[in-house]
Amino acid sequence: MTAVTDNPWDACRKLKLIRGNHFYPPQVIDPGVNYFVLMLEQLGCTPIWSCEGHPEGFHVTFHGPEHIARTIAAMGIFTLELQDCCFCMTLDGREIWKRRAGKPWPLRLRNALLRVSSDHWTRHFGDLRLEQVHIKRDFVDPRPDTLVALRRLIEEAKAFANGDDERWYFEERIQDAEIVEANAMREKYARAISPAS
Repeated sequence: MTAVTDNPWDACRKLKLIRGNHFYPPQVIDPGVNYFVLMLEQLGCTPIWSCEGHPEGFHVTFHGPEHIARTIAAMGIFTLELQDCCFCMTLDGREIWKRRAGKPWPLRLRNALLRVSSDHWTRHFGDLRLEQVHIKRDFVDPRPDTLVALRRLIEEAKAFANGDDERWYFEERIQDAEIVEANAMREKYARAISPAS
């Protein structure tokens, strides 16, 4: 039987990973998500949001291939949902309720589930190559600028329709989307008229 200290989840908790996204500047992330963030990056995914849960609410949201998300969901423990063009991975409530019979679950149980899950991931995806880990990694949104602008415009339109946002902020998102559209069209026309190489 593997000692707790040999578990990949525990080993990664010792790291001080620095990550950011399109809303937040780089900062140290919760140590309880380190293994999953690093493994998703190793698999070619782009983590966006993460929280280890305190103790409930563990989640990692990421962009990546659908087959990776389906594989993670099939392993159990995590539930995956498609949210705003990315996958949100949360601890599976059915597993928690099955183990706790409806009682609030302690930090100890959350940690045990994450250890078991990291063992499953290691068996399925292979070892995390710690020698190749980037402690600090700049966020690069894998989506094209047009999708990013469209997503922001949709979010602001919803907020504006609900009365949660001011008109000027909504108008700024419209301007952003128009600028991105103009740049995309300029690039498209430049490619169309450039001589063939």
